[in-house]
Amino acid sequence: AYTKYILKVIGDVSVAAKDETPQIDKTIVNADAGNGNGTAQDVGSTVEFQLHSNVPQMDGYTSYEYTITDTLSEGLTAVDNDEDGKIDVSITIAGTKYTGFRVEQTGQTFTITFNDFISQKENAGDAIVVTYSATINENALNRDKESNTVTLEYSNNPYDSSSHGKTPGSTGYVYDFDIIVDKFTGNAGGGARLADARFV
Repeated sequence: AYTKYILKVIGDVSVAAKDETPQIDKTIVNADAGNGNGTAQDVGSTVEFQLHSNVPQMDGYTSYEYTITDTLSEGLTAVDNDEDGKIDVSITIAGTKYTGFRVEQTGQTFTITFNDFISQKENAGDAIVVTYSATINENALNRDKESNTVTLEYSNNPYDSSSHGKTPGSTGYVYDFDIIVDKFTGNAGGGARLADARFV
């Protein structure tokens, strides 16, 4: 990243430019795992996810691109209550509802683009929280876990609007599991195991 600054040198000095790279992290609301990135659920359950980031330093920029891309695995169906073909997303900045964004979705991947994000320049450091949900579908029965991975793409050079940085992916996991149930004739602990017994 590049930052404009003025430095007056009055003696021998060492200078290190401050470089704060934007980061993004994914957590599962009511996660089973202590780090917030894992849960075990059954088919039909809805899992709520949150993405956490902060408004970056934008000194020296006249515009700033800030785009989040998240890809759901095949066992997760994005919640779309208004049936507009796009996942339902809510965003807060410093706890206040933020509406200056657009969502595009193709298949299992959706992209959140922050419009006119340079308007948030004075709010550098404030928490950005993105919330959305996905339902576990029947495709999850063929897999041991479902995941969704998020990346953040951002401007990283105030002198070149086409220059972008990109974070490593942050992933949340939803696990499903099999329970084997056997049925026997007779009393508990005795009798013979019934062949081809089925449960509905």
